[in-house]
Amino acid sequence: DAGDPTVRHRSAALLAWSLCGVTLLAFVVSFVFIRLTWSDPTPDRFGFRGFQAVFFVFSLVGALIASLRPSNPIGWMLLGGGLIAGIQSIGDEYSIYALRASPPRPGADIAAWLGEWVWVPIVGMTTTFLPLLFPNGRLPSRRWRVIAWLAGGAIALSAVAFLLVPGPLSQTPSLDNPVGVGGPSARNVLEALGGAGLVLMVVTTAAAAASLVMRFRRAAGDERQQLKWIAFAAVLLVVGFTLTAVGYDLALVLTIPLIPIAIAIAVLRYRLYDLDVVINRTLVYGIVTLLLGLVYAAAIFLPQVLFVGVESNNSLLIAGSTLAVAALFRPVRRRIQGFIDRRFYRRRYDATRTLEAFSARLRDEVDLNSLTGELLAVVRSTMQPAHVSLWLRLPETGPGEQAGR
Repeated sequence: DAGDPTVRHRSAALLAWSLCGVTLLAFVVSFVFIRLTWSDPTPDRFGFRGFQAVFFVFSLVGALIASLRPSNPIGWMLLGGGLIAGIQSIGDEYSIYALRASPPRPGADIAAWLGEWVWVPIVGMTTTFLPLLFPNGRLPSRRWRVIAWLAGGAIALSAVAFLLVPGPLSQTPSLDNPVGVGGPSARNVLEALGGAGLVLMVVTTAAAAASLVMRFRRAAGDERQQLKWIAFAAVLLVVGFTLTAVGYDLALVLTIPLIPIAIAIAVLRYRLYDLDVVINRTLVYGIVTLLLGLVYAAAIFLPQVLFVGVESNNSLLIAGSTLAVAALFRPVRRRIQGFIDRRFYRRRYDATRTLEAFSARLRDEVDLNSLTGELLAVVRSTMQPAHVSLWLRLPETGPGEQAGR
């Protein structure tokens, strides 16, 4: 029965994982074409392919969400983004292979042409529609429909303009656009339209980010925690962009998959309330790594400045620096953990100190009434409940009788 929810759910799961399988096949085929031209890679080719390949994580996460929450469009958008990235990867790699083969293979221009415009829907979906619809797959309100329509129009305008631009392809100048329309004047017009579409995409991306801020200010409970996850992943992505800008190319490849992973945790509501622990550990170990890295660098390079003849590859110097960093790790981590708890998790820090003080008094306290009062005070201070009751089992009154308040 096609109307049975169970049947529809299974059909959606089958479709989702089938699309994920097609995406995986696309990246495998791309790798085959890379192997066929392995001896002469183009500049930065493998770094760019690594950037493309991370979109398989989008597809994998999308299949998971779509199979478990088929009514939420976020999973299907992630699936679509991964599939389009796989198609682009095949096109790019086949065009390189077709041009270098002897004799050249047919279809190089069509394959290269795909790379001119299919990236636009990927960028558009991930930067505008995902934030607009996160986490429940619905717009924040009816007023945001204008932004959604503008985002869709911007994506369509840029994609169609770049699709039809005549003349040499930007990524492969030796090939002309096989579906280009008009001459040089048409090229100028279409490039201008494509640029206008990209500017509009930037505007709608900023509006989509503002919608997340608005959702967060109005949210409570699970939804607020869901938005915290995506915000945390976005911060790490910004760090990845920054590290990439200063030369650490692998940073972006490692941080981009955090976005779909955070989306999966939020949409599926899996271990939502572990986020505060994740942020705490990230702050602590990030600062510890930075400080110990500076200590290690200073231990390696300062002797070279102070003493003539000391080399940076001196084995004793390296061993001593490594041992110093290892010895410092635990005390530095403990101090930074205390600072982070005092500065950012003050309530939990105060609660911990209160419980430690109560434990110390508990060893010496013998008066039951005093102990009861202190216990109730500790509970009120740490947990801040609306009401506190203490039930004690006394031999003379029997079990279950209330002896405190």
